[in-house]
Amino acid sequence: MRLDFQNLNGNQAAAQAQVLGARLGSQGLTDVPTTLAARVLSVNTFTYSTKRHVRTTVEFTYNGATPVTGPVLLPIDTSSADPAKDTIGTSPFINVLYFDKSDARQKVLDNKLRLTRGKTFDAASQMATDDLDATPLLAQDLTGFTAPTFDGIDTVAPYNTSGYQVAGLPNNTLNPGDKFTVTIGLDVDDVGTPATDPFYASMFYVLAAGAPAVQEAQGIDRIIGVSGDLNSLELNTTDMGGADLLIQNKTGSPVTVSIPAPATGLGQLKVNVGSVLDTYTETIPANATATIPYMAECPTTADTYTQDFDIRVGTQVKKTSITVVCTTDADTETEALDTTKVLTPQDENQLLAYDEEEMTATFIAGSSFASTLLEGDVVVSDPIPNIAPEGLAFKIETISADKTTVTFSPADLGEMFEEADVNNEVTPNFEDIDLKSSTFMPGITASAGTGDTLLNLSFDQVLIGDKLKKDPENYLVANGKLVVNKPKLVFKAQLNAPVVGSFNVDEALTIGGLNDGMTVLSDEQMEALFFRSGLNKIKNAAKKGFNSVTKLVDNSARQVVSLGKGAISAVKNLSQGVSFNSELYGQFTEQASLRIEGKANSKITKKIMIGNVKFKPISLMLGPIPVTVTHELNIYIDLNGEVSGEVLYNVEQSFDYKAGISYDSRRSPKVQKINEVKSTFTQEFQLYGNFDLDAKAVAEYEAKLFGTFGAFANAKIGPKVSARAQGGVLNLNGEICANGDAGTREFEFKIPVVNTPIKLDGTNINLFGTCFAKQNRTVALPLAANMEYRVDGETKTTTGITFDTVAEVDYGPAVPFKLNVENPKDNQTYLYQWNLDSQANETGDAERKIKFTASEIGKEHTLTGMVSVGTDPDNTLQKATKKLTFKLKNSAPVIEFTTADQVEGYVGNELTVAANFKDNNQEINCGTVRWSSDSPSYTITGQGMENGGCFVKLKFNQAGNHKIYAQVTDEVGVTTSAFRTSNIILD
Repeated sequence: MRLDFQNLNGNQAAAQAQVLGARLGSQGLTDVPTTLAARVLSVNTFTYSTKRHVRTTVEFTYNGATPVTGPVLLPIDTSSADPAKDTIGTSPFINVLYFDKSDARQKVLDNKLRLTRGKTFDAASQMATDDLDATPLLAQDLTGFTAPTFDGIDTVAPYNTSGYQVAGLPNNTLNPGDKFTVTIGLDVDDVGTPATDPFYASMFYVLAAGAPAVQEAQGIDRIIGVSGDLNSLELNTTDMGGADLLIQNKTGSPVTVSIPAPATGLGQLKVNVGSVLDTYTETIPANATATIPYMAECPTTADTYTQDFDIRVGTQVKKTSITVVCTTDADTETEALDTTKVLTPQDENQLLAYDEEEMTATFIAGSSFASTLLEGDVVVSDPIPNIAPEGLAFKIETISADKTTVTFSPADLGEMFEEADVNNEVTPNFEDIDLKSSTFMPGITASAGTGDTLLNLSFDQVLIGDKLKKDPENYLVANGKLVVNKPKLVFKAQLNAPVVGSFNVDEALTIGGLNDGMTVLSDEQMEALFFRSGLNKIKNAAKKGFNSVTKLVDNSARQVVSLGKGAISAVKNLSQGVSFNSELYGQFTEQASLRIEGKANSKITKKIMIGNVKFKPISLMLGPIPVTVTHELNIYIDLNGEVSGEVLYNVEQSFDYKAGISYDSRRSPKVQKINEVKSTFTQEFQLYGNFDLDAKAVAEYEAKLFGTFGAFANAKIGPKVSARAQGGVLNLNGEICANGDAGTREFEFKIPVVNTPIKLDGTNINLFGTCFAKQNRTVALPLAANMEYRVDGETKTTTGITFDTVAEVDYGPAVPFKLNVENPKDNQTYLYQWNLDSQANETGDAERKIKFTASEIGKEHTLTGMVSVGTDPDNTLQKATKKLTFKLKNSAPVIEFTTADQVEGYVGNELTVAANFKDNNQEINCGTVRWSSDSPSYTITGQGMENGGCFVKLKFNQAGNHKIYAQVTDEVGVTTSAFRTSNIILD
């Protein structure tokens, strides 16, 4: 692998990491394959005394198949006949240059450019010291080191028998998929002016397996050590249990540790360390070990779960985790409130009408279901076709005496459940789309995808003028395609909203804290400290011998009391167990293309709506209660810009993103974002004028629970370009950017025992906002070209800047096309490439003949021809692309007689008839022409080709007027017939 530095002579040093080799070395019995991916996270530099220090932190991802024990990044010295692979002296450095690219290798030979551990700058002393939190550069035990091999390199040797020892890995082992960071330091001595200091330097290194000669602790590990029951707990699903972790103070002074409550998402292990409040703090005496209890609660699905959490000492953080094995608990169920009434599918016919806007519902007279309803009840149901497609979820405000008419208000989760756990994850197919409710705009073609593709969408829109180009000086069209892969749609929500009895919460908390915690609390007082649905779990955990649970409750009570009476009200919701957490996101992969073509002098402002895709409602059962989840996807293209002159702009992009939100009322009032973005772009210009465009492809995803509470996420991605054609050059400024937002609709759930309902305001957060590529340069004007094709035997030429659609092109065994560069330069080399129907590009000549079988007649094809200056096919700004969409047509053969309309001859004498045979699709062989006559007695004495045409010789045995027929059939089976009349006279 290679690490490249530049700007070493200034205050803005930069670095780039790349993988080069085919094999890596080892300090043991086995090789380590080259399966590292590298990404530079940061580069810092500072000057002290007469030295400059540069440190860079690189993140590596190990994608190998086998674990690596004791991984170390080992700088290497290489020998090679290739100067690009031969390091300087015995160092790992190559390509050490000054700013003017002259050789600066003497700096390395004089040991004035060397590797170090990352350093920090002390402002007080104006000196640098080793940063003990940076990756240690340690002497290595290289016994048995096997040198790796690389193409073009003769020998490889470890540099100075030292390497950067990877730290912080569990069991000091690098497992497949692990990420780790390494900080590498570089010292430059005798720094002077930028002209006399090295500007560039590169170094070689490999990943090796081994061990340092001397190991050292780093960072917070020099202060504390963590052990205890970190992976020995086994629980049933949804059960609570606890154990202890041990924190050792390694110093000679008291150390205060704080442990923030780890954030927990749906379907994850819930862990509280020290107490149930947001942060637990404890001071550990010098050289002592503290026992810290933790409590864990398993999710609903059996599995092995790991929950990460932080232990903080000042600003330093120790990353730790707890692993729990969760096994199936058959008793898990959702608890519904007594006021929740379910309209089952068997009773749906008792609901006559439902008006969501007027908030009224009507039941049939004598309805057995309606007879059980009271004011304040909450009615829920599965989706009811044609009446309530998102299901029912309403609270009854009034009900008529005959139990037929109901007025209602929207219900919330807190009025339906005491405890609920929605876990919905789907990957919908095309069949899951509700086509009746979905809408696709006019001009949009939508079709079902195959394989991983959900939808294929294409559009053809007029921005200015009309498609027929009635005014060739003022038209602008946009067309393109959008492919949406099958998304992953996730909606998870979890609610604990218990009804707590009437008692003095403050008193219970105070008693619990002042009287040694849980040991003197009554069951009712315990309910005040923990939510009711969790109480039995705590009791069961204590009965099973989890003493740590008792300790954790004690700590919690003491911590609440220590907050003071005035602060107790601030934790009432937590202490009563009222909580709501949710995770909602969509994972999408899209490929989009956009072409804008035309000639105009006008502004562009257009929102091209592609479609609104509604997925069929998904019904889940939470215990006895049905819950309806809906997912929706809006897709559109937003265009803003201005064009002056003739322009073609083409952009193609692919976009993978995971976007959404997570929220946990117990952890933070803020919504947290979920986002992962990957994208690729290509773009192409042909321009004769000025062009400004901001084009964004937009996808908006929304998930809703009962059609109300929900989350939304949107992603916008695309180019912003400005181009000016002046004289023979194009001034181009552009950037390709993406941004996204996510959030929630305003939501509130009402808990009767809590005076102020928990409310989640409508929240909108920025997920990402990044420009991936920027350019500002002047280039020669793009090439202009046209494509020739044949229709009805005549040569035609494309007229569009890039994209033309013609009704038909002549079929033939080899259909000819040709690319013509307009105003070609003398002695200029051009590269021609062709592809048919988006197959792989093939390099060839300006002329292209394509062979089609007869079965292709009538089918649509798109031929793309590309010509670029020089030999680089990626020279997009000196490249013309012509795309021609056409259908092949077969024309019937044509017969043109060259003899008179009526010919005369004599009985028994030869008579000659000649004709020319033409076919736009093939050459006619005279031997395939069928000649005949309606005479009852005649003989064909010969036929053949003469003067470019075909002839036949006949002898007639009877006088009279007789017709002479010529018939020809092409290779597709189309037949043409014609005749001439003969007058045969007796001699």
